[in-house]
Amino acid sequence: MGERNKSFKSLTTGHWAIVYALQFFRPVHIKCWGFDAHLDYKTKCDTLSFEYAYKPGELSKKFSEEHLLLAKSWPITFSFIQSVYPNCKIEIA
Repeated sequence: MGERNKSFKSLTTGHWAIVYALQFFRPVHIKCWGFDAHLDYKTKCDTLSFEYAYKPGELSKKFSEEHLLLAKSWPITFSFIQSVYPNCKIEIA
């Protein structure tokens, strides 16, 4: 539903995994592994330079403006999720 009107565009699969865990398991502590590329957009861009993760035709898309904006907004969305669930410690490992 959100993708149709773009309201959830800044939510990545990582964000959804956190929200899912919060909603269905009601934890007091979540530790997330493999999110290091999202801590700052420069790291994300460097991480995305590994060509094995892309099909040859997709290599030109990896540094698109939209992708960069999503990388820059990742920590903002993550902070918002933390503010909505203040009783759970969400940790990036």
